[in-house]
Amino acid sequence: MTLLIHLGYLAYDGQKQEIYIPNQEVMDEFENVVEDIIWFRMSEISTKFTVKYRRHLPIYIIVN
Repeated sequence: MTLLIHLGYLAYDGQKQEIYIPNQEVMDEFENVVEDIIWFRMSEISTKFTVKYRRHLPIYIIVN
């Protein structure tokens, strides 16, 4: 956290004792990263579900 403040990615308000994102450019990038992480986790969970439960789902073969 301290490193991100020193690098300027985050700012610290001493009176409120809060950390915040100082500008819109950094905020936009933060939102992109969070969105990517959410989609990655969702796909990871979906893959685990598919692999884990696929063998338990019935498979139907239609023969004409």
